[in-house]
Amino acid sequence: MNKKSAGARIKIIKSGDTIEMEIFPIYKKSGRRLKHPEKESREAQKKLNKKNAAKNIDRLIRCNFTEGRAFFITLTYMRGFEREKEEAKTDIKKFLREIRKIKKDLKYIYCTGGYDEKERAEKKGKIRIHHHLIINYADVEKMGELWKFGQIKAEPIYENKSGYRDLAEYMLKEEHGRANTSRGLKRPEVKTYDNYMGVRAIKEMLLDTYLKRKRCENILKMLHLEKNGEFYFEEGAGNDDFLEGIYGRVKFKKEIKHEM
Repeated sequence: MNKKSAGARIKIIKSGDTIEMEIFPIYKKSGRRLKHPEKESREAQKKLNKKNAAKNIDRLIRCNFTEGRAFFITLTYMRGFEREKEEAKTDIKKFLREIRKIKKDLKYIYCTGGYDEKERAEKKGKIRIHHHLIINYADVEKMGELWKFGQIKAEPIYENKSGYRDLAEYMLKEEHGRANTSRGLKRPEVKTYDNYMGVRAIKEMLLDTYLKRKRCENILKMLHLEKNGEFYFEEGAGNDDFLEGIYGRVKFKKEIKHEM
């Protein structure tokens, strides 16, 4: 379907102590079908889907894990223990079950990479299956005892200017947007608001940093939210031309004084 802009939507996402604001056009369908979607559009959509998957992991980390006390783990297979996809799935599930026997409130997010047959063929078999995890368990020595197939690398997680987005993108680098999580993880709180501004206003914001900051502050006041910290604007946001729209996002640390 062809699409025409029907206005703008503001999305407020709360995860942990961070609020994100996304401002984007919403569309109405014109009734005409596009018979042959452009290849560039499909590729751009894949890129956007992967970007959104990284945002989702970033938010889950902030909702459920504590900086410096949760760990980023990489589990690898040494020569002689190479695995196929289903075998690797069994290994990681068993590993996590054993840790849960020790830590009843275990939380985790994990991705498994290296099993894509096309990618392995292109790189001539150099990619071995491996697992990336975020986990709220700190006994690295015990994890090393439980993982009998290869090496275990562990380091505490720390947030940077973009939150945990870089870490999430690294986890998804070979995993094609797929992640597995423990049950009961807290999810971000999401609220949407329509018709607070038009598409023209979004375009003006993204061309003018001062105007962008000022209008975002005004939006917060209208929604009875009070920021505590500086805005961080994602570089490059708003350039998804294949969607015929302008996309903007802002994150900031705050204490919420009004319920959303």
